[in-house]
Amino acid sequence: VFSNLWVRFRLCCWLLSSPHCGHGLGKNNLPAPPSSHWDCCSPRSVSLQSPDGAIWILQIFTEGSPHELTEQALSTMRAEYPDLEAEPILEQLEGYEMVGFEMNFYCLDFVVTAEARGFQRGRETIILFTQAETRDHARLENVFRAMLIGLLRT
Repeated sequence: VFSNLWVRFRLCCWLLSSPHCGHGLGKNNLPAPPSSHWDCCSPRSVSLQSPDGAIWILQIFTEGSPHELTEQALSTMRAEYPDLEAEPILEQLEGYEMVGFEMNFYCLDFVVTAEARGFQRGRETIILFTQAETRDHARLENVFRAMLIGLLRT
C-alpha cells in the first residue's frame, strides 16, 4: 500500500496474498513477485481517498460484464444499507458505453452518494466506484469525471 496525502494505491497481487495469484509470501515473509506480472489476479485495483473521506476505486476484471458487476455492487450496497435509493446510469463517454447506478443512503447522520459505473475495454471490464457525503460528492463530481475521462483517453 502506498499512501501519501490523499492518494492511496493498493497493488492487490504483489503486496497481498491472493488465491488468484498462485503465490503469496516468499522467503523471510517478503512478498514474492507475481509470476506473470499484472495478469496474476483479478480484480486489479487502485483506490484513492481524500482527507475528508471521499473515495475513488478502480477495479479491472477479466471476467464478468459491466452490467453484472455493477448489479453485484448495487446488491452488496443494498445488503448493507436496506433504505438505499438507486437510479440507473447509462451514458456514452469518450466512445465507451457506461452502465451502473447512482446510490443514495444514510450512514450515521450523513446522506451519502455513491456511484458504480462499468464499461468494457477490450477483454477487460472496468468498474469505477465513487463514494462521499452527498455535498462532497457534488463538489468532487467534476474531479471524478476528469479522472475518468483521463483514464478513458489513455
